[in-house]
Amino acid sequence: MSTVDGFLESISPQQLFDDPYPIYQKLRKDAPVAFIPQLGIYWITRYDDVAEVVAAKDPWGTSYANPEHPLRRTLGDPVITMVGGELHDDLRVGVDKTLRPRQITEVIEQSIRPLVKARARELAARGEADLVTEYFEPMSVEALRNVLGLDPYVNADTLVRWFKTLAMGAGNFVNDPAVNAQTEAVAQELEGIVLPVLDDLSTRPEDETMLSHMLWAGREDGVPRDVDHILSTVKIILLGGMQEPGHAASSSAYGLFTSGQWGLLREDPSKWTRMRCSRDSAGLRRSAPRAARPCETSSSTE
Repeated sequence: MSTVDGFLESISPQQLFDDPYPIYQKLRKDAPVAFIPQLGIYWITRYDDVAEVVAAKDPWGTSYANPEHPLRRTLGDPVITMVGGELHDDLRVGVDKTLRPRQITEVIEQSIRPLVKARARELAARGEADLVTEYFEPMSVEALRNVLGLDPYVNADTLVRWFKTLAMGAGNFVNDPAVNAQTEAVAQELEGIVLPVLDDLSTRPEDETMLSHMLWAGREDGVPRDVDHILSTVKIILLGGMQEPGHAASSSAYGLFTSGQWGLLREDPSKWTRMRCSRDSAGLRRSAPRAARPCETSSSTE
């Protein structure tokens, strides 16, 4: 067995969970296109190769068609981010209505900003706080709970627990039975709370929450979408809506503190915009395309 083969055999899911970046670095150097036995998939780790695959339609297609894809196994069908065409457009109508600038601004100003200000005053009175765990993450959870319309039915701690378990399932490429069992238990708990809410909203289209819009927006025939049709999209909104705002804000704050620019922001907030802060956070994309036939990348031919 070669040194590279031995390294590939040694890669474990736990190592990737703890700190994947040294592994990525070695893969880019020694095995830019490599089969990872523990995951049962090929990894492509060099930028040019990844860009080549992402840009090409042939022979690459989505691996989501595989019923054993962990995201599909965790969330079900159809997931708004994993389908296209008319199906995607129909699901998106319900999500977009809540997120239009005027509507979301009203939600922010009337419901979310008062919560955020109250929490900031509470932490300021203490004199110190962990901004990630005590401010950015919980506030993103509260915002999502309010926008979806789940605030009367489930508390923030439960939403965080749902998110963390679903995230484990979505990343379970090794098909660990223990992880699948945890994910299934949380999915059943989630559905036991959310499905009755959706059933109730199906009888009254006037409710101004995202869950209601997902059922009723664009339904000119007066018939709501089937609750099972939108449930998978509700789950992925829980995943992305809890993780990305809190982590983007955390990354932005870290960049301001470590660069010495936090003082400038305090002196003159007009020098900064939300656009600038969002650029301090790297884009997030995990892609698992599937080759329809044998193919090569630039690195695989070296």
